[in-house]
Amino acid sequence: MKRAPLIVALALAAAAALTACASKSKPGGPPDQTPPDAGDDTGAGGGGVPPDPDFPAGMFSGTVVGIPGNEFAPVSSAPFLATYRTFVRSRAAGPTKWVFWMSNAQDSTFGVGPPNPNTPGPVWQIEAAFAGDGGTGHAGAVAGTLVPVTFGGSTTKTVQPGEKFWSDPVTLDLPDGDDLVFTWAVSAQATGPTIPATSAPFLTTLFASGKNLAAQESNAGFSTSYDMLVAPQLFATDRPISKRLCFLGDSITQGIGSTRDTYSYWVAKIADGLGPDVGVWNLGSGWARAADAASDGFWLWKAKQCDEVAVILGVNDIINSQRSSDQILADLTAILDALKAHNPSVKTILFTIPTFNFALTPYATWKAVNDTILATPPASADRVFDVAAVESQPPPNDGKLIMGYSSGDGHPNDTGSAAIANAFLAWYNTTPGSTP
Repeated sequence: MKRAPLIVALALAAAAALTACASKSKPGGPPDQTPPDAGDDTGAGGGGVPPDPDFPAGMFSGTVVGIPGNEFAPVSSAPFLATYRTFVRSRAAGPTKWVFWMSNAQDSTFGVGPPNPNTPGPVWQIEAAFAGDGGTGHAGAVAGTLVPVTFGGSTTKTVQPGEKFWSDPVTLDLPDGDDLVFTWAVSAQATGPTIPATSAPFLTTLFASGKNLAAQESNAGFSTSYDMLVAPQLFATDRPISKRLCFLGDSITQGIGSTRDTYSYWVAKIADGLGPDVGVWNLGSGWARAADAASDGFWLWKAKQCDEVAVILGVNDIINSQRSSDQILADLTAILDALKAHNPSVKTILFTIPTFNFALTPYATWKAVNDTILATPPASADRVFDVAAVESQPPPNDGKLIMGYSSGDGHPNDTGSAAIANAFLAWYNTTPGSTP
């Protein structure tokens, strides 16, 4: 949901071969890269997440920005070099250790057509990376705050297909309200797709083609991107938290439709309402299907790093894959079952399929799936949140968003997001198993 994909996915046969290789990949740092005082491998104060060597122990999301790898961009016709700068709002003010984690793969389907997740990315290089205090105006880094980001002690790194890796820890002292600025120069020698990226018109991002400006404090020489976000997929901190909560959804979850740089999408508002004690990882991925997550690949692996997982999927299965209600329900069940199989203590929240101005056959499919979720949810769903009831007009127009809730294309705008967040926060601490 948003715009046409930039590339055609790599051949599925190659993907399968590389995926097998990726399962054996190692982090970017040496074996002793566990941050100081990280505690055990069950998470940064979390509850019983099984340890995974491809995830930084004792660290979890320190921002609500959703950065999936749902496409590869840009497509290079010659040896490629570019610098990308990203400003993200931190949930951790004051001196905090950060690591920057990446998965070199396509998480989910981007664009219309049948599902095609789990394509490993090509070989590319990190030429330099820096992080610092981004201030409040997206004008560059605050003078004197940039620090180099290294990978296994090196300022450069060659990234392999399907590799999961993270940086060495860096300490940043961000004043309350200031953004974190992350800048890296990346290169590729082969033609074709380069680095996993995502469409993110809700966030200010900058780029400089053909240049390595990673160490530069100012934005001189950079151009503003309309919506392309090329950044690590997890900005993680070691701050103490009681729970790792993630939201596994599509562009509605990621924040498409909200006003740029306001963090007014509903996941961000929920994080604000829950407070800093709860870690929140936004796993929203534009165009994504339930079928993508049900494949139990790179994307669902991320959700398995959480104590509690909310699943908000089905819109793209209906409108872009034309899957039946039975197929969608089977995929949603498979997602929840896979999460429970990995960690029996994980808590799961199944959302009804969000309203997306459905009519005719899509409306019938949406209605059938939601009626089933409310009446007889999968046994592996601990709770059900009826997001459609929050967004929908009264019947018989219940397939349409409430007037004033839509950004114009079916995604919730700031008002619609506020309604979702307020309803969820009011419901979240009610009796387990209840619906709003």
